[in-house]
Amino acid sequence: MGEVVLKDAFRFRPPRPWHSLHFCNVVQPAPRIQLPSSEVVYLFQDENQPKVSLQLGTTGALTRWVRALDQHILDTVERHKTEWFGEHCPASVEEHMTPLYREGGEEPDVGSYRVKVVLPQPAANGKKERPCTRLYALHPDGKRHRSAGLEELAVGCRAIPIVKPTFLWFSSSRTFGLTLEVTDLLLLPQGEEASSL
Repeated sequence: MGEVVLKDAFRFRPPRPWHSLHFCNVVQPAPRIQLPSSEVVYLFQDENQPKVSLQLGTTGALTRWVRALDQHILDTVERHKTEWFGEHCPASVEEHMTPLYREGGEEPDVGSYRVKVVLPQPAANGKKERPCTRLYALHPDGKRHRSAGLEELAVGCRAIPIVKPTFLWFSSSRTFGLTLEVTDLLLLPQGEEASSL
């Protein structure tokens, strides 16, 4: 996590329109980043699309990293705001940003961040099957793992995510944010502490 240089790893192409949104794709190859284990604090499944949003708890170094990533995104959009927002350019982009990091509770450096899990779905109309999140569960011995199903993912469990940035999104209301997609998610045995891995 600490070796990922934000200004090198998170670079974006100019936005392109798609329905009511605009997207800035991450310049390839997008990095895959293993983050420290986190507690799942929120689950949301979109009824119309095969994806699940997770909100994962953060402490210490991970909090500082996610906050630094938010600041990098903010600085990038600020530099390109005239080009990317066009005639709807806001005076201040910060108030329109949906940050990855969310404050959580009264303790300093404790919060959460949101990532997207893409569920398996069959290919349709001759299109290629889209890559989806691979779920695994670690055996209690801490050495072996097995494939896991989405039903095993629940609020309160701990997991190690490997994430990949996909795009910056911009809505018609001028809000924007970064999507982090989970390529692999390792579910830890109950009672497993973050410090043990």
